[in-house]
Amino acid sequence: MMVATMVMLAPARADGLGKAAGRPSASLVAIAGLLALSLCAVASLSGLWPGFWPAAGVILAACAATLHIQRLARNKLGGLTGDVLGAVQQVSEAAALLVLAAALAEKL
Repeated sequence: MMVATMVMLAPARADGLGKAAGRPSASLVAIAGLLALSLCAVASLSGLWPGFWPAAGVILAACAATLHIQRLARNKLGGLTGDVLGAVQQVSEAAALLVLAAALAEKL
């Protein structure tokens, strides 16, 4: 989610970590996304993951949280900073873990 944010948002300032981190290409983000989906599929098929729909829910939750942080950063800060990248990581991970916990609790 952090790499996607680096592609989707311009740096808020000319200096700082948001600018220093650079901007990866959109094709690298697509490759990373396909790799993540592939790992979810392998884990789901091997029984390590609770199934396709929980995996889809985890990914959707992480994406929704990331889009919300991106919108806030764009509106409040004017773009990307290092703190925005940190917030994206923390909030998207928390959202994903909440959905995963709910999926696992349902199976108990």
